[in-house]
Amino acid sequence: MNEHGYFKLAHSKNVIFLWLKGPGNKETFDRYNAGLNKLLEKKEHKKYAILVMLEGENIMTPEVFTSFQKSLASRIALGLKTIAFVIKESDYIAITRQQINKLYQGSPDFNVQFFDSFDDAKQWLESLGFVIESQAWQTFSKSALSAS
Repeated sequence: MNEHGYFKLAHSKNVIFLWLKGPGNKETFDRYNAGLNKLLEKKEHKKYAILVMLEGENIMTPEVFTSFQKSLASRIALGLKTIAFVIKESDYIAITRQQINKLYQGSPDFNVQFFDSFDDAKQWLESLGFVIESQAWQTFSKSALSAS
């Protein structure tokens, strides 16, 4: 099957940036998962956060949802504590949020929040003690916004 969707990964100290443009499929998820694993191998901090921008329709198929659940358990074991989501240009925001909440509902001591803007999400993460370098943030947000 051909890959559908697009993603971009970057990081700054203890925050990973992820931009996903859907709809995606299992092949896209597998490539994203491999890319995130590479970033995590270089991780210098015991706990980390992910700032996610979802653009377009990012409703997960059952196959992707199951794969995501499996990879999430290992991410949490490796120190994932917080995720901030920004959902843009989607006709199905409520369904996307429902799926995301279902993924994380059984995870104790885990923070998941939804925001209307990158800057609000960034401020929230910083208020929790996560470090986002200004240069890395500007580079990522410009590249994500220009790719959309």
